[in-house]
Amino acid sequence: MSRTLGHNTSLHSYRPKVRTAVPNRQSEDGTAFSTIFSNPAQIFELPGDKQSELHYCSQNADQALSLPQSMAWLTSHGVYHGSLNFESVTNNFIDGGDLLPYPASFKSSGPPVRTPFSMALTEFHFVFLYGDRVVGVCNLDEKQTYEESLPLKDREMAKGLAADPVRKTYWVYTDQSLFELVVDNEDRDVWKIYLQKGQFDVALRYAKTASQRDHVLSAQANAYFDEGRYFQAAQCYAQCSVTFEEVALKFLDVGERDSLRSYLISRLERTRKSDVTQRMIEFYLSKCNELDDVVASESVSHDVDNLQAERVILEDDLRQFFETYKSNLEPETVSELIQGHGRTDMFLHYATVIGGFNRVIEHWIMEEEWTKAIDVSNRQVCF
Repeated sequence: MSRTLGHNTSLHSYRPKVRTAVPNRQSEDGTAFSTIFSNPAQIFELPGDKQSELHYCSQNADQALSLPQSMAWLTSHGVYHGSLNFESVTNNFIDGGDLLPYPASFKSSGPPVRTPFSMALTEFHFVFLYGDRVVGVCNLDEKQTYEESLPLKDREMAKGLAADPVRKTYWVYTDQSLFELVVDNEDRDVWKIYLQKGQFDVALRYAKTASQRDHVLSAQANAYFDEGRYFQAAQCYAQCSVTFEEVALKFLDVGERDSLRSYLISRLERTRKSDVTQRMIEFYLSKCNELDDVVASESVSHDVDNLQAERVILEDDLRQFFETYKSNLEPETVSELIQGHGRTDMFLHYATVIGGFNRVIEHWIMEEEWTKAIDVSNRQVCF
């Protein structure tokens, strides 16, 4: 790469192809330079200025043979910046190149100054030096993040910005003094910016607290759900604090019972099983009772068949849940919960699943269903 200063400033990027043999004037493909001119250089040109700087940033500048990851070019119309891609198969080594207009800096006296005369590049910020102050702009969302006045003496003039890429220190030098810019906790809000961009995996990398991770996972789960990627959504929901009831309703509303089971299994692996299973039972029982109430309403008589079919599916899901997770359930708590919802059929099924035949026999005796009581007793003996 080369930098040219003058009336127009240009940034050149080129990669000539290398032949395995040297062609001559009699070769079939023409001149010896045909391979070079077949791959012309790409040129990005901006109006020039007497002050122009080209900066690079490397996250591992203290390591030998490390390469920079980003660049920033100070021009009269703005800072041209982008990511460096040294593995590019084309002549363009700059990915996502863009021109950022400079923010205005208000001097202590006089009109706003828009063009800085020096800059530095950090991992996440452009640092611009104006006459008597320093302005920081985030290079992820191009928003100004801070502005700091310099404690200059009378007739003292700032001359430029300098950086030590190895120690990651940044300095403002004047004709009389030297000021250090201390970069502290620069990536504090980076997770939030990537979250707004929808780059959830990167946002998770920069999330530092449990609350931040939870925020990202919740947003990622909702995004997956809206895209119809229900199994991925289930895995994310299982890792965040979105309530069980909310997640279950979302999956049931779209008929994604397999995704709901996947969510439940993942949730059980990460939390106290007794808490989740009890809430699961409470949810299913409440939903079944709700459907019973809706079916009984005259206002929906035209849709009774669909509602009854949905109730049957829910009841089957609950029975399967009892059979699958019986070892994670507290029998007394679950039995009281079922009876509290008036679901005698479910109470009898659960008692049978956990081997509580005496309770089933007792129930049929209280109902004076002698034949059923004897039948359960016989099955208990066989069991």
